[in-house]
Parts: sequence; structure tokens; C-alpha cells
Amino acid sequence: MHMRIRKNNSTKYIVAIMIICTGLIGILLVYICKGYFDITIENQEKQLLIISKNVATALETTIQRSEDDMEYLISSPEYLAGEEEYCETGSCDKIDTLIHSYLDTHSWEVDNMLLCKESYDVPFYTAKDIQYEKVSDVSIEQDREIILLKNSDNQMFMAISTKDNRNYKLFIMINLEHLYEELVSYITLGDQGYVMVKDSNATIIMHKLSNQIGINAIDDRQNLYPSIDIKNDSLENMINNQILKEEGSEVYESYWWAEENPKLVKKITAYTHAEIEKGFLIVSAVMDYSAVAKLIINDVMRIVLLSILVVIGVAGLMIYIILSIRRRNIIAKENEYLKELNKSLQTIHENELLMAHQQQLQIIGTMTGGIVHEFNNLLTPIMGYAGLIINSMDQNDIYYEDISEIYDAADKAKEIIHQISSLSRQNMDTVFKFVDMNQLLNRVKKMAESVKPDNIEISAQIQSSENGIFGNATQINQVMLNLIMNAYYAIGNNQGKVVIRYDEIEKEELENFQHESLEALKKYNCKFAKIVVEDNGCGIEDHIAIRIFEPFFTTKGSEGVGLGLALVNNIVSSHKGIIFVKSKVLSGTKFFIIFPLTEKANQKNYIATNKSIIGSDTSIKILVIDDNPKVLRLLEKGLKSHGYQVKGKSNPLQALELFEEDNSYNIVISDDSMKDMNGIQLAMSIKQKYPQISIIIITGMLRKEIIEAKESKVIEEYMVKPIAIDTIEEVIFKIIKKS
Repeated sequence: MHMRIRKNNSTKYIVAIMIICTGLIGILLVYICKGYFDITIENQEKQLLIISKNVATALETTIQRSEDDMEYLISSPEYLAGEEEYCETGSCDKIDTLIHSYLDTHSWEVDNMLLCKESYDVPFYTAKDIQYEKVSDVSIEQDREIILLKNSDNQMFMAISTKDNRNYKLFIMINLEHLYEELVSYITLGDQGYVMVKDSNATIIMHKLSNQIGINAIDDRQNLYPSIDIKNDSLENMINNQILKEEGSEVYESYWWAEENPKLVKKITAYTHAEIEKGFLIVSAVMDYSAVAKLIINDVMRIVLLSILVVIGVAGLMIYIILSIRRRNIIAKENEYLKELNKSLQTIHENELLMAHQQQLQIIGTMTGGIVHEFNNLLTPIMGYAGLIINSMDQNDIYYEDISEIYDAADKAKEIIHQISSLSRQNMDTVFKFVDMNQLLNRVKKMAESVKPDNIEISAQIQSSENGIFGNATQINQVMLNLIMNAYYAIGNNQGKVVIRYDEIEKEELENFQHESLEALKKYNCKFAKIVVEDNGCGIEDHIAIRIFEPFFTTKGSEGVGLGLALVNNIVSSHKGIIFVKSKVLSGTKFFIIFPLTEKANQKNYIATNKSIIGSDTSIKILVIDDNPKVLRLLEKGLKSHGYQVKGKSNPLQALELFEEDNSYNIVISDDSMKDMNGIQLAMSIKQKYPQISIIIITGMLRKEIIEAKESKVIEEYMVKPIAIDTIEEVIFKIIKKS
């Protein structure tokens, strides 16, 4: 009872502490968010002020450049000659030529130029016949005037005048619309923000909205928008500050004038004066306050979320500590129990060790299934692309041998994977082809030398021949290495020798060996390859020699599992050969292997004949389905390179939908292992509607269902990964030949 009360009190304390901590964090969070909000608005105002200053500086520079151009122009010999001509003859031809030359080079900013004796509206020369209306004075001095004008189209111009030696006034008309595009068009201030320029009377002279140009920011806007009370304190105070202050920034209430029905909104503005001689223009940058606020709110939400996560983390940590304390007490009680349990588990473990040997094949089969599937998917692109590259390369190419090495290595890896997969199933397809025994045994000798102990010598006596056997080089290589490694083991730490012998024998010479297994070879009417692996090790006793090829029989104790020579015997048998042993204790051992020979030339001719026929019909349409994009790309690219019409799909359901649109495919090549349905299910769906279509299944692990599907004609053929394009093409050829 006391324990329960103590636990309840501790829980209340923890909850109270968590509530207090949460409250403090909340208060701190509000303070931080408010400060962040203020700082962000202030920074935005600074950015807008920088933009305004940059535009003002650019505007001042442009006007100064125009003034410098005019000073240069009125002092030029061409202008003085034109002025002299006008005084003497009243002709302005020379002046006209000079001014038009200037306008041509400054046509974007300078719209017009005129000469007058007094006022701009009574010129005695003008480049363009345009009537102007005065808007306001910017700066009026004795030798220079800067005024704002507009034409009949409400376009705004800045007129800058200078007096020449005869006190004539030369006016240059700067097109403010073009100047605005040049100085401001690249500036983006959110979706609705803008930069504008007003004169000292708050008349807008530059704006991104053409209907705002030439109007007063307060009075004229009220006339344009009679339904809106524009003269609010916020807007008027802001404009008064813009006129009175050289620079500043404010948050004020106004409207977006581009909207059909403007609504009162908050805006942020920063402004500065562009000093023009004795006068000034107001440059301001305006941005939507709500757009900035949204960005701040998003950031604040992130901060809040992070704070919540921190609170949750702290709470979780406290809960974890409490649970850890309770768990420690429970563990202390369980330790005693575990000691007793460990004794029982030890007994069970000893019994499991006795059962492990019996379950070895089942475990290996289960493990190798997944390994084989993954390795086959990895080897397929390597082997496929290497084959494609070899077929497209000239044999004299410097990389031909390198690519061939890649292909051969992948081919050997493929056979090793097939060997591994043989542990998990009995029916295993193996690729057999001509094997050059001279090359193979020399390679075996090199590999054996690389792993031999220093106390052992290895030599080879190999009869030179172009003949070989029809089989699998990787498997024969495995047989030889297994026998040689057994020889090394038999010699042990003693000085020893291992000899590999190879020669060819006639059929009649088989009688010399006097072994019952030789009867199986007499049905072959050919020469035979004889391989002998001999060592001078400890030898094998007779009662052991008769059992060495049995599965799980071993003389190596815990160092062996008894599968090596059993696998060797299976491989030799699958090659139509025989293996037997002759041994004497303390004298050494000889392993004899005999295979039927085949001629290299016949094998080459057979392959060449098939290859000359394969691919001759390039009108075949093939649909390839594989959810592995690398394998799918290989199959598409490889088959297309042989002239077939190929379509690839990564999903079997998409493939079935494709048949609704186009069922003219001759052959379907499908992977077996896919997400939505396996290859056999897809084949049955296709065959039900389109029995004329031939189907090939590609699988990483051969299943009983695939073999049954071939026997029942649901599929025409199956292939075990990894595969080369040439191998697929051979299968396609067989199917075409049958049909």
C-alpha cells in the first residue's frame, strides 16, 4: 500500500514538473517569435531601402550622363557650325543631322530633342513634332532647367535643358517609361510589389501600372476610385514623410491598384530622394506586408514544431529514465531465473548440435535460394552488356580482351552460382560447351600454385591437343581444385609432390584400367580424355576408399563436412565421365577421371551455323516484362541491337493492359519473380486470350511450377539467370523454328 502511494506521488510530481516546463517553454517561445517577427520586418525594410537607393543612384547617374552629353554636344564643332548656319540662313540642316545622329545612338532613353530661345513650347527646331504639357518643375536654374512633361498619350518625359554660347536652350527629352524598364524591370518584390518614382508634389511619374502614371498619389487617385476612401491617415502620413524626409521606411495601409475591386491592405515601403540638381524625386519600393508575414508565420510554425519535438523528447527521456529504473529492478529479479533457464538452454543446445548435421542440406538450401536470386540479378546486366560490347567490337580493339575477361569472369560466376543452387534443388540446367582441356588444366595449375604450402611441389604433364570435352569449364575447374586441395591435405606438413597428368587414349585402352565403372564409357565411339591427380601423401585405406564419394562422409573430422568428393562425383557423372581412386597407405593416392572427347572444329561449326540463322527474321515483335529496371533495360537494348521489335514493361498488370491495345506480339519474355503476379500467373493470363503467343520465363531460381508449365505448354521455354543476349536469341530461334 505504501509503495503504491509513493508511486502515485512521484507520478504527480513528474506531471507537475512537465506542466511547468511546458509553460515556461511556451512563454519563451512567444517572446522569441515576437522578436523574430520584428527583426524580420526590419530586415525586409532595410532590403527595400537598399533597392530604393540603388534605383535612385541609377536615376541620378542617368540624368548626369545626359547633362554631360549635352555639354559635350553644344561645344562640338558640328553643333557650333549648325548654329552658325541657322543664324546666317535660318536653316537647321546641320543641327538636324547632328541631333538625329545622337538620337539614333540613344533611341531607347532619349525620345526627342529641341532648340528654343525661351520656352520649350516655342522651339525653333524640334527633331519630332510632339506637343508637351508641363507636369511640374524638378529644378530651375539660370543655365539649366529640369522639368517633367507629358505628351498627348500620357507618356512622361524628363526635359533637361542647357544654354549654349548664344543663350539658346537645348532640350533633351528622356522617356521615363523606357528608363523605368531599364532600371526597374528586373526587380521582383513578391507577386504584387513594385518600385515607383514620384515628384516632389507626390505626382507619380514612373510606375509599373500605366494608369497610375501622371496622377497625384492622393487627390487624383480619389477621383479614379470614388468608392474608396483613399485619404486615410496612414497613407497621407506616409506620403508626407516621403516628401519631407530624405529616406525612411514604414508600414502603412493602402490598396493594390491593379485589382478590379481594390481592398484595404497593409504594405511595407522604403523610400529615398534622388537628388536632381536643386530639386529631388522620390523613389520608393513597395511590398505586400501579408506576403512577408506568411513567410514569418511559416518560420514560426517550424520553431513551434521544433519546440514541441523538444518537449516530447524531454518527456520521453524522463519516461525512459523512470522505466529504466523499474526495468533494472525487474532485471535483477530475472537474473536468477535466467541462470536456471541457461542450464536448460545448454541442454537443449547440446541436443540441437546432434540434429544440426541432419538439417544441414535443408539450411543450405534455404540460404542459397535467396543468395542465388540476388547474384543472378546482379550478373545478368554484367554478362549481358559485356556480350553486347564484344559483339559490337572489332577483335583488334585494344579493349577487346579486357571486355572478354569481364564476360568470362561473369560466365564463371554464373556457373558457380549454378553450383551453389544445386544444393537447394536437384534439377539444375547447366550450360555445356566446348572446353579446351589444355587451357583449363594450365589455369588450374596456376591457381593451385597460388594456394599450395611451401613444403609441396606441384607439376603438370599435359599432352598438347586441340581436342577437348563438351562440358562446363567452371565445374571441371572445381573438380580439379577439390582433388588438388585434398592432395595438399593428405601430404600435410611433410615434403611432398602433386602431379597433374593429362593425355588422350583410344577406346581400346580403357581395358587397361580394370575398373567396373568403365563399362559406362564403352558405348561412346571416340577418344577419351584421361586426367590423373597424383600425390605422395598418407594414402587411403581400402575400407575408406570405397566410401569417399558418399555424401557427408569425411576423414577430416570437424574440419570437413563430407560434401567435396560427393560433389566431384556428381559433376563428373553429369559430364558423362567416370572417376575412381587407387591408393596405398603411406605411398600416395591417384585419382583417375575419364571423359569422352569432342573435336573443337565441330563445336565451332555448330555454333557458327546456328548464329548465321539466328536473327535472320527481324520482324519478330517481342514484349519484355521485368520489374528490375537494369535487367529490363539490358533485354530491351540487347534484343533491339539484333533487329527485333522490342517493347519493355516493368509491371505485369501494365503488360496485360497493353495486350488490350496491341496483341500482335510474337514472343513474351517475362521474369518469374515480380510483385503483382509471378511469371507463370502472367503466362496463364496471356495464354487464355492469346494462345498463339510464345512465352519464355526467366528465373533466378528454377521452381517445380515452371517445369510443369513448360510440360503443359503454358510456356515454351524457361531460362535460368544470369543470361546473355546470344543465349536468349538461341531460344528465340528454336521457338521460331518450331512455329
